[in-house]
Amino acid sequence: MKKRQSAELIVGLLRQADVALGKGQKVPEVCKQLGISEQTYDRWRTKSGGMDPQMARQLRELQKENARLKRLVADQALDNQILREAARPNWSAPSDAVERWKPFEVAWGHRPCRNDGL
Repeated sequence: MKKRQSAELIVGLLRQADVALGKGQKVPEVCKQLGISEQTYDRWRTKSGGMDPQMARQLRELQKENARLKRLVADQALDNQILREAARPNWSAPSDAVERWKPFEVAWGHRPCRNDGL
């Protein structure tokens, strides 16, 4: 099962790993002590290697804000498209609709949807 760690915790664990590596331990030993795989260590190192906890927190907040703004822009673009579609004039029927009614006009002598008060 995957569990997601907070950015502050990741930065803290990476600092612990740096201290242990500085004392001469190898990466597999450090990963075992921290309870993470080497692959996770490498991914965390590339993602947030030089950050302090405050920077990691700010990055997370900025990512959330960016996602919120992207959703807002997408919703606004959809609203604009709906309004443009609604404002477009629809004065003529499609040409294939006219052709569809011709057999009925011949058979009944008039268009069936005509409202002439009868």
